[in-house]
Amino acid sequence: MLKAYKEKIVQLENRVKQLEIEKQEIIDFYSKDSSTGFFTKRHLKSSLDLLIISKIQFCFAVIDLDNFKNVNDMYGHDVGDEVLKNVSNIIHRNVRDTDKKIRFGGDEFMLIFPNIDLLCAKKILERIRVEVESEIKEKNVTCSIGLTEYVNGDSVESVIRRSDSLMYAAKNLGKNRIVIAI
Repeated sequence: MLKAYKEKIVQLENRVKQLEIEKQEIIDFYSKDSSTGFFTKRHLKSSLDLLIISKIQFCFAVIDLDNFKNVNDMYGHDVGDEVLKNVSNIIHRNVRDTDKKIRFGGDEFMLIFPNIDLLCAKKILERIRVEVESEIKEKNVTCSIGLTEYVNGDSVESVIRRSDSLMYAAKNLGKNRIVIAI
C-alpha cells in the first residue's frame, strides 16, 4: 500500500513539472516577440514595477534604430526583419543574463539593467552601439540610445519617459550616440 502511494506521489510530481513547463511555454508565447525572442511591451511595466517595489537599483535604456525605415523602403520588410534579428543578436550577446530585453515595437528596444550603475550600463550600451554601426553598416543603420538610472520616487512612467526623451535628444544631436541623464 505504501509503495502505491509513493508511486502516485511520483506521478503527481512529474505531472506538476510537466504543467510548469507548459505554463512557461504559454507565458513565453504571450510575452515574447517571435522575431527576437525578447519580451514584448506587455512585460515592461510588470518588470519595472517589481524592481521598484523590491527597491532594486536599475538603469533603463531606450534604443531606436536610425535610418531603419529606409531599409524597409529600399530592401523590403524581409531584409528589415533580418536587420532586427541581427540587432537583437548583438544586444543579446552584450547584456547580462539578468538584464531584461524588450522589443517595444518596430525598431525600438528597451533594456532594463538591474543592480548596475550608469557607467557600467553605458559601457554595455557603447559596445552595442559600436557593433550595430559596424555590423550593419552596409544598410546605414546605427542606433540612438537614451539611458537613465532609477531615482527613488520615480514611477514606471517617469523612467520610461525620461529615457525616451534622452533617446530623442540623441537623434537630435546627430544620431548614433548615447545620451545619459538621471
